[in-house]
Amino acid sequence: MAGCPVGAATREQWRAELAAAIDRGPRHQHHVSLNAAKWVAMRHDASLRRAVLGASSVAADGFGVVAAARWLGDPLPARVPGVDLAHDLLEHAAVAGWRVALVGATPPVVTAVAARWRDAGVRVVYARDGFFAADEERAVASAVGGARADLLLLALGTPRAELFVARWSPVLDVG
Repeated sequence: MAGCPVGAATREQWRAELAAAIDRGPRHQHHVSLNAAKWVAMRHDASLRRAVLGASSVAADGFGVVAAARWLGDPLPARVPGVDLAHDLLEHAAVAGWRVALVGATPPVVTAVAARWRDAGVRVVYARDGFFAADEERAVASAVGGARADLLLLALGTPRAELFVARWSPVLDVG
């Protein structure tokens, strides 16, 4: 969409495609959920633009992206909210036995989310709140990499999440 390739898939198709990518590898996959605010921010932030354009896949998170794609003559089948896709992948992780890392949100929220998904059978191997300084990023990325997670879910906000993955992908070593 307007210089940013957005995958034309439904929520179910994204779940299947991302699950297959995690299962087959290679590691270092990066999926981005794109909404209008992120797309606008990309126009003004070169590092965010590089991070999103360098991602393995991009889905239309917001209705604005779906509407703009339709208006530009390249319609998308559906809006796929990142939070819904994350939920779907966590459900799949319980069945597939994936190792999951969660990074972001406040300490009580990430603790509660990790406990909820552990109770649902997900192997949460690393959980860390999002309140860490820039000079702690390497340590967080190394901890995720050391946990050998198959799936990393970030709740750091834009552009922080995209830049974190772009900067530390080799250290993260996550599917």
